[in-house]
Amino acid sequence: MLALAAGQPGCHRAQADTPAEAAPGRVGPEWAKQPRYAFAVTLDSKASLPSGNAAFDLALQASLELRVLSQVPDGVRVLGKLTQPAMTLGGQADAEAKKISEELEDPVVFVLAGGRVTDSWFASRLSGVSVSTWRTIFVALQLSEPKPAAAKWAAEEFDSAGRYRAAYQREPTTGAVVRTKGSYVGLLDTQGGKAPPAEMLPQIQSAETRFTLVDGLLQRSASNETVVMKFQANSTLTITNRVVLEQRPVANDPSLKPFDEAKFITRANHAAPDHPAPSPRESAEASFDGLRTEGKTFQGVVALLEERAREKQSAKKAKEQSTQDKDAAPSEEHATAFSALVAFLRSQPQTIELAMARLRAQSPAADLIVSALGAARTPAAQAALLAIIGDPKMPLALRNGALIDVGRNARPEREVAPAILAVLSEPGLAAQARMSLGSLSRRLREAGRIEEADALRPVFTAQLAAAKSPTVRADVLRAISNSGDPTLFPIVVPFFDERATGDERAAAAEALRHMQLSEVDPLLAKQLTAESDAHVALAIIGAMRTRGASAVLVPALIAVMASGTTPNVRQRAVELAVRWARDYPELRAALQEAAQKDPDPHVRSAASKSI
Repeated sequence: MLALAAGQPGCHRAQADTPAEAAPGRVGPEWAKQPRYAFAVTLDSKASLPSGNAAFDLALQASLELRVLSQVPDGVRVLGKLTQPAMTLGGQADAEAKKISEELEDPVVFVLAGGRVTDSWFASRLSGVSVSTWRTIFVALQLSEPKPAAAKWAAEEFDSAGRYRAAYQREPTTGAVVRTKGSYVGLLDTQGGKAPPAEMLPQIQSAETRFTLVDGLLQRSASNETVVMKFQANSTLTITNRVVLEQRPVANDPSLKPFDEAKFITRANHAAPDHPAPSPRESAEASFDGLRTEGKTFQGVVALLEERAREKQSAKKAKEQSTQDKDAAPSEEHATAFSALVAFLRSQPQTIELAMARLRAQSPAADLIVSALGAARTPAAQAALLAIIGDPKMPLALRNGALIDVGRNARPEREVAPAILAVLSEPGLAAQARMSLGSLSRRLREAGRIEEADALRPVFTAQLAAAKSPTVRADVLRAISNSGDPTLFPIVVPFFDERATGDERAAAAEALRHMQLSEVDPLLAKQLTAESDAHVALAIIGAMRTRGASAVLVPALIAVMASGTTPNVRQRAVELAVRWARDYPELRAALQEAAQKDPDPHVRSAASKSI
């Protein structure tokens, strides 16, 4: 849908008399050349269902101000701000559109390195709509620099949907650069590094951006793209985005105040390029709730979902389902009904009690109702989930589902922690309660609620000490993984000992993936090269993938590509090396070696494709 990316500074520009067929020097914008930039922004984004009905339709006019805060390796750290943003939703500047426009006045900070956005921070009140709007603007700035210099080159970049391949070409006569998106190769990391099914990847129908540069400065960027995204088995959205940035003179503002970056970062929501945006606020998501509920009633939506659930249950009992069965996959009507249910629960709080009544009546669509309460993310919806968790009369499956959903909420209410702690020792709930408590810990820290997060730390320590079996210890370590609390590093390290079980060592690797400590990468590198258990090695590679490339991890990755104990381990190492090869050229030689010499044809094929 809406996307993210970058622009950048770097080496010298090509001389004017460089022959057209020769590889140019610096290609992209030299952002470090000026302290400030200004652009006029025009943005249009629309999505339609196969029926032709609009899922959303937004437009934005604004002025974009960029201020270079500092230089970083191969790039800059930038403050971005939209002035006088004017957004419309469905062609109307209604109250919700005005709320989003107000949000868009908040600053953002992002890092442009190597022509890409490699990090970003958004004000905590920004909704998913606002973050996606910013990421769409980022994509219009992004111009991946070729390494080595070339007139044509390829790159892999991120937008708000996922990771895609792009082809670049510099026009020899005008000096303009054209980027064409080729195909998506992955979605954002919402599942802890698990790859999505290939059929769920967005399909690019057309996507081109034209960059006009003068003297190393971006003058104009114009993007047009049409992408088809599958959000249910048989349901799609066709999304069109158009973004134009036009450079404008920078206003001389003697009253410009210094920006307190450290204070902003402390309070902001961090969003790495390969991770989804922070969860949307209730009021901003409500921008589309009118479209979702128009012409529907709460009772009618629930009745449709319950009818579908009964049909699926009957088909399962009769063993009549097949790949041709129209009920084997949710229809567009079914998917639309679920979205409408979420919208009702979010925008009409009185429907929450009606939903709870259907749960108590053992609705056949009970799991969907619980999921919808989680997706609504309002305080009232959270309270309903906590009531489900604490009600022993509710089925365990629903209580566990409610635990999952409260752990995902980026803005948890203060009652969430006590509710999870209350069932931490309850059979059938304890494992999920630990995982959700870990997620809650990270959410609280991300929201700046440090004291509340710190209060949960002794729980993990006590749970790990009290665990009587390797299985439970591994569960606690995975809960620590969800928390990402770096102060728990010392209690994780002992579980890398060879006396620990393979599952414990794998869980210990997972526990380190979000910990921002300098000690983590050396430990993972050491363990990967020494590990003989394939299950553990795969867990370490997964943790490395989440953390990202570093000079410490690359040699270990090269070693396991050559000598991993199983083909699966070597193939996962090859796949990670492909992602990192642009920034670490030594991985290209290792990929060539694997393509030629690995004994397994699948590993050779994976390495050959990258070359």
